[in-house]
Amino acid sequence: MTKPVVVIVCNMPETLSKQAEALGLVDLRVWKASPQEPHAKSASREWLMDNVPGASAIMCIPMNKIDEELMDTAGPSLKVVATMSVGYEHIDCAAAKKRGIRVGYTPDVLSNAVADLSLLLSLNLMRNVMEGYYVVKEGMWPKAPWTPVSFCGPTLEGKSIGFLGLGSISQALVGKLLPFKPKEIVYKVSKPREFDLKDPHFRFLANNDLFQAYTNYYQRLPFPLVNEHDITAFAKRCDVILYAKCY
Repeated sequence: MTKPVVVIVCNMPETLSKQAEALGLVDLRVWKASPQEPHAKSASREWLMDNVPGASAIMCIPMNKIDEELMDTAGPSLKVVATMSVGYEHIDCAAAKKRGIRVGYTPDVLSNAVADLSLLLSLNLMRNVMEGYYVVKEGMWPKAPWTPVSFCGPTLEGKSIGFLGLGSISQALVGKLLPFKPKEIVYKVSKPREFDLKDPHFRFLANNDLFQAYTNYYQRLPFPLVNEHDITAFAKRCDVILYAKCY
């Protein structure tokens, strides 16, 4: 029986795939950066076209365009295209459906991690953390002009914090903002959607234990969540605007 061929286009965690190969369950075609391009992040189009014929599955990332031409080159053996990303715009889903190819992606997997980084970057920027870090690192602390307000910056407390989009990452970040006591959360989404914890779209907040505990105890939200559809009004209303996206 011919083993399915799995094409992997970048450096991914290899434990499970290597175990499957060792057990004789799959054959792997794994891209590796060449000495000529040691900093390349993913397989080129040429590498893909050379390696997909006869493949049963392709594991890709957004840098790889998985279109009709590539699917035709792979042939009828191709059954699965899996992308390590939330977005899947780089995959021609209509062409995949026409050929009976299943498309997999990774929604919500990194939502909390990206939310952590978004909060970290926001605090770094507002509190001038990196400026102070480099003053110390470069040995400038004894020489730098100093006042009692050196390196101070605004707090998140009492601020109107705006989100462009309110998907899983933004909702995870909203939950992490509770201890910072913002005045309000203002969000703009492509299709106006009033905040309602019973709406399945807001499942990340509905499932947030701290958010739920506060709401259940006080019978109200910890801060208003306002849908502002007008971009100009949105910008004027917000003290801080966050755009958290996971590729």
